[in-house]
Amino acid sequence: FEIADQRSYQAKRSGRGRVVGEEQPMLATPHPIDPARMIERDQAVETLQRFLSALPELRRGVMVATGGPGSGRTRFLTEASRAARMQGYAVLELNGRPALHNRMYGTLVEAHSSWQGEPLPSAHEHHFVAALQRMFIREGHVGLLVILDNLPDVDKATLDFVRNLFISAAFPQLALLYTVNNPAAHRGLPQEAPLRASVALEPVSLSGVRIWLRQSLHWEFPNAFVEWFHKHTRGLPGLVRTGMD
Repeated sequence: FEIADQRSYQAKRSGRGRVVGEEQPMLATPHPIDPARMIERDQAVETLQRFLSALPELRRGVMVATGGPGSGRTRFLTEASRAARMQGYAVLELNGRPALHNRMYGTLVEAHSSWQGEPLPSAHEHHFVAALQRMFIREGHVGLLVILDNLPDVDKATLDFVRNLFISAAFPQLALLYTVNNPAAHRGLPQEAPLRASVALEPVSLSGVRIWLRQSLHWEFPNAFVEWFHKHTRGLPGLVRTGMD
């Protein structure tokens, strides 16, 4: 059965409809392969898709993803960015960092590398918004999604800019998506919007961790090991990923 499992994995890696009839050397991978789909995040992704689908009609939306450190917040935001771009949205990704917390527009300037050549936000906000609008029109976007990760470390000037942008008429469709440890920690971001949604990123179950290990490391681990691994990572995606490394 072990040999059959190994040949099955080799066949899958070779492509669809393949059969392996003799033993082939197992090539070690330098790093675990992340699953194509996030494990046990189907409901969160479905909520995200409904949110993006409703935005054209309601024009303004706020979505909150709650979960503690290691809950997979950043991976979820990556999925949200990918889904929004596929639907024609421009995405402004802002990632708070302690080193930038006390710098005026520190978080926004850090993200400036995404649109090099445009004016920095610290010069004049309206010039910066005008530059975003030009990019928006030039690339034919249908709306703008602003993503904020590590909200407690986003500087006040950037938060004020995002709030002003949300209530302005600069973009026909605009949504905010941000992550927090608890639902109450929004630090002055807009809460009233025609469209609101929230997702809670819970730990992954024992069976989910088993699937993750199987898909990433191409091996069926013994039950005792999976139980031990789940206990020590507490099912937190960040710790699961670190543990596999």
